[in-house]
Amino acid sequence: MLKHTRTAILSLLAAASLSVDGTAAATAESRLPDATTAGFAHRLYRLDCGHSLANDESVWTPGENVGRSIEFSSTCWLIQRGNEWLLWDTGVPESALNDPKGWSTLPKLIVYHLDKTLTDQFAAIGLKTTDVTYVALSHTHGDHIGNVRPIPGFNGSDATSGVCVDQFSRWPKRQRKSIEGSRA
Repeated sequence: MLKHTRTAILSLLAAASLSVDGTAAATAESRLPDATTAGFAHRLYRLDCGHSLANDESVWTPGENVGRSIEFSSTCWLIQRGNEWLLWDTGVPESALNDPKGWSTLPKLIVYHLDKTLTDQFAAIGLKTTDVTYVALSHTHGDHIGNVRPIPGFNGSDATSGVCVDQFSRWPKRQRKSIEGSRA
């Protein structure tokens, strides 16, 4: 887990350094913010958004480790800048909390588990889900979008990440119902 956290932090730092180095590329026609005036995050929290057990690692390593189980952690990031909060990914649905059977849209491949809710982790740092200003989704796997419903204002039409919402609308109905049912 420490290795994954370290990798994620190094990735964020690398991305931040690229945005500073790319200042000259930002022009009046560019949609990129001016890195010299954009500012920095005031706080960054790593949130435990679940973990999963997959029964065949070869899905991620084609031709290798066939039939070998692998565990993954689901990390969400809460970032404060001024009075605004950005939640990057929303994790495994809170309905999976302490459920020994877990939750899944693809139970023959991967099952997700949750030991801590986002709501409880927010409370531990003195926040509520209503304090979230923006939600950004890296992609539309269930362990990244499982809690979009508890975030006020996030209803699919005013989402921060329209591409991900558009991807979600193309999911098979069975998978959409599984996610939507867990958020009810």
